[in-house]
Amino acid sequence: MSFLSDIKKEIKSFDFSDECCKRAFVYGCVRAFGSIGINEKGRYFSVYIDDDASMSVFLSALSKAYKTEVELSLKGKRGKASKVVNIEKNAESFLYELGILKVIDREYNLDFSMNTDIINRECCAKVFFRLLFGAFGNVAIPANKPELESKRYGYHLEIACQYEELIRDLIMVLGQYDIAAKYFERNESYVLYIKESEMISDFLAFLGANNAVLALQEIITINNVNNDINRKNNFSMANMLKSFDAAAKQILAIEKIKNNGGFDRLSPQLKEAAFLRLDNRELGLAELATLAKPPTTKSGMQHRYGKILQIAEMICI
Repeated sequence: MSFLSDIKKEIKSFDFSDECCKRAFVYGCVRAFGSIGINEKGRYFSVYIDDDASMSVFLSALSKAYKTEVELSLKGKRGKASKVVNIEKNAESFLYELGILKVIDREYNLDFSMNTDIINRECCAKVFFRLLFGAFGNVAIPANKPELESKRYGYHLEIACQYEELIRDLIMVLGQYDIAAKYFERNESYVLYIKESEMISDFLAFLGANNAVLALQEIITINNVNNDINRKNNFSMANMLKSFDAAAKQILAIEKIKNNGGFDRLSPQLKEAAFLRLDNRELGLAELATLAKPPTTKSGMQHRYGKILQIAEMICI
């Protein structure tokens, strides 16, 4: 199973007894799975839920929190049979109580913002966001692939939403729990997203997905170790290339001095440095310094080769 499916499986179950959480669950289902229509009897509301467990919890919470009369039926949706709850009797007053409808000029109109009164407690907010992420959430984690650690392919969690007003309210609510999120527009919808790995971990902990948090922390640790190894390897490779380039310049300078009869005029220390470089082309300055007689320091050897380069530059060909 994927990391995303593991998260959704972990947060799928709901076990609550408080009336406030039942109201939040109903509100979440209506927001996530509901649709409004009009027939000969007037405005009605339907909620589509695919699995039996979630439908059972929804019906129980609906009957206890709102005492609403419903009609349950089966209907094909998205290529499979879904259970549908139809609410016709007092549908408008029910949606008004939920905050889905608002009254403007004595008429009901859709309210695209979020009813924060229903999820003003942390337990209720968790219920609501578990439903929302389960329905519209996605996550991308560069598991054990440090080469994907970039702005484009890094850690990313998102929740898609149809209304900009709602997405802004979601971000505001998460901010109350120190979870920083942003949003962008995609294909006429809006997407709440979190990019930082630790912030994603905080969001999963907020949902109560403790197993996912542990799995993510393990992935973060492995990626950090791999990234650190890569950085050290890259640094070593850069230093190696730099050393090779310096050695090549030193050898060319020595050959230039020899070819123009200037080698015998070098001081004993510079001659020794020249012979050491010609005989040990692959060694770095620190290693050459230990071969000098008497041994010198890396900076001392670098100073000698600097003198050789200066002498070579003064030779006119």
